[in-house]
Amino acid sequence: MLVSQLRNIPLFKGFSAAALKTVAAYIQVHELDERRLLFRQDQKRDKLFIVLSGAILIERHLLDHQEPLAAFKPYNVIGEAALFAPSGKHEHSGRALESQTTVASLSVYHLFQLFRRHPETSLLLNRSLLAIINERLSRTNEKLLTLFATSTLIHHFQRQDQLADSVTDTLHKLFRVRKALLLSIDSRAQQAEILSTSGYRRSLSKKISIKADPLLLQLRTTLKPLIITPQKWQKQYQNSVYASQNMLMSPLLHQGELIGVIILTDKINRHHFGFNNEILLSAIARQIAPALEELRLQEWQKNERQLKAEFIDPFRA
Repeated sequence: MLVSQLRNIPLFKGFSAAALKTVAAYIQVHELDERRLLFRQDQKRDKLFIVLSGAILIERHLLDHQEPLAAFKPYNVIGEAALFAPSGKHEHSGRALESQTTVASLSVYHLFQLFRRHPETSLLLNRSLLAIINERLSRTNEKLLTLFATSTLIHHFQRQDQLADSVTDTLHKLFRVRKALLLSIDSRAQQAEILSTSGYRRSLSKKISIKADPLLLQLRTTLKPLIITPQKWQKQYQNSVYASQNMLMSPLLHQGELIGVIILTDKINRHHFGFNNEILLSAIARQIAPALEELRLQEWQKNERQLKAEFIDPFRA
């Protein structure tokens, strides 16, 4: 059974049946229930892990909470650095994100045994690992560049509408979606206002009642990102003018209060949004929210000064 599973894993692409059988003899399989730890932050890093089923969440422990960094799905490799720097420690924790998660592990000790007894198979494995590391570094650089560009971008605007247009246009291209939408939220008025759209062929109503919008109501209650797929679709969602069965929504929070929402719909490749998309959009949302709130406050103060100059100051003269 394990040999047939290994055949589907990119890490072992090009391995002969004999080579797969050899590797399988050195691999251990772990069954994990949901939330069960696979490894802890600061624990000795001495194994490579391969997700066979379910998912593993990688998270970082901060002072008051745990920050999710990435989710690894079937056939993804985790902890390959252990094979090249076995004396190190895990910088993050990994735990099962789903019930009945199955993970295969290859320890540093067994890798050395494999190298000593089967050098040709070990060489194939090392080459494959290096290819995966190069690909992962490339993706990491893309994410870091995105976050850096976003943090730089938001400080170049003097008006809320300019920032909003730039954000939706950037997210539209970055996530390769058909539509992107940015809303501001007025909690006291129970109302959302469309600040900017990208990809919509028809104009949407500028104001949206939060009470009449089931998706915004849900987001206001949970204050957490929301992924909609055909399996999670509910009939009531069709009351939302922007709703889609392939959608990712992320709240914009300032001091714990909902001040806006980013909405992405319909990936061009028709894939559903995943947990890693959610993590990246949440990181971008955390950068955008303070700048959006600051510009909104500046515009409110500017309007207040104009009203005062026009309607109050003349009567004091």
